Formats: sequence, structure tokens, C-alpha cells
Amino acid sequence: MKRLFLVVALALVLVAPSLAQATNLVANGDFAGGPTIVDSFTTLFPGSTAIPDWTVGPTGSIDYITGYWQAPPGGGAGVSLDMDGNSPGSITTTNSFATSLGVTYDVTFYLAGNPDGPPTTKDLQVTVGGTVQDFTFDTTGDSRTNMGWTQESFSFIGTGSPMSLTFASLDTNTPYGPAVGDVSITAVPEPSILLFLGAGLIGLTAFRRRFKK
Repeated sequence: MKRLFLVVALALVLVAPSLAQATNLVANGDFAGGPTIVDSFTTLFPGSTAIPDWTVGPTGSIDYITGYWQAPPGGGAGVSLDMDGNSPGSITTTNSFATSLGVTYDVTFYLAGNPDGPPTTKDLQVTVGGTVQDFTFDTTGDSRTNMGWTQESFSFIGTGSPMSLTFASLDTNTPYGPAVGDVSITAVPEPSILLFLGAGLIGLTAFRRRFKK
């Protein structure tokens, strides 16, 4: 019986830090609390901090969208961004976030594209720390009522230093860009952590059975 308690205790001690790290490191990943919307969207220009915890720029502009088209399915604030406002733009987390050295993190977000005009294929670049990842989205057959939102993700390794996250349109001279919504960065639990968690659950199950007898 003591061994069972030791297994459970060890598993919980090892798993607790991992569970804590599962918190989204991106403040305001659903872009809530932004500017007043006029006609379902508002254009934001370089230097704007109208979206809490995010800064627009340094070039181009973005559109802050709510109600203009189908919201991303992430269950957040129902807000998304068109990364091409009057011209292709970018947005960066205002405050950096801490990462642990050697820990793997997943960046996850919903991607679509403005279906109102060309190009059909929208190009987006995501940068976090020294990791750069490019994405494309084809709007063929999509509409404002059926955006075709797709959840995208990629991984990076923590450096132990503060990092920031940037979304930037790679389109050229168009106001119809890639759309982004519901952003998160979470730590990936190590396989050893999952193993110990499983051992703890097995121990608890065995203890309950013996207790009932």
C-alpha cells in the first residue's frame, strides 16, 4: 500500500509542472477587447495597440474583424484579423513571454483567407524567437459565411530567454489577405511525464480495488 502511495505521489510531483506549463503563453490569443467596430471591421495602422497585448506594424495595416465573416471555431471572442488591411501588414505580441530551455512548445492558430478578392492563395509568415514558419491558404470555394477555417500548428524549442510572436502577411499589394484567429502557445509534455502519470493512475486504481475488498 505504501508503494502505491509513493508511485502516485511521484507521478503527481512530476506531472504538476507540466500541467502548469500547459497554460497559453500568448496573452489575449483571441484578440478580444479591441477597437470599436465600424461596418463589421476596423483598419489598424503601424504602432496601433488598440488590440490589448498586441502591436501592429511596423509596415502595412491589418483589419480587425467581427461580424463581417464567419468567426474562427476556436470558441474565443469571435474575432479574427485580416492581415492585409489597406496593404499587407503584421502584428506582434506587445509583451514577451518566457520559455524554458530545451522544452518543446506548440504554436497553434486558425487560418483562413479573405474571399472577397485576389490572390486566391494567401501567404502568411509566423515568427517566434528564431523559428520562422510559412503558411498558405487557398480560398477557392470559400465565402464570408463559410471561411474554411483550418487549425495550423508548428513546434519550436524554448531557449530560456523571453520571446515574442509575430504574424505577417507575405502578400503583395492587396487588401485581401490571410485571416488569423485564436492563437495559443503551449508546452508539450515529455513522454516520461506521461509515463509517470499513467503509473500513478494505475496505482490509484489498484488501491481503490484493494480498499473495496
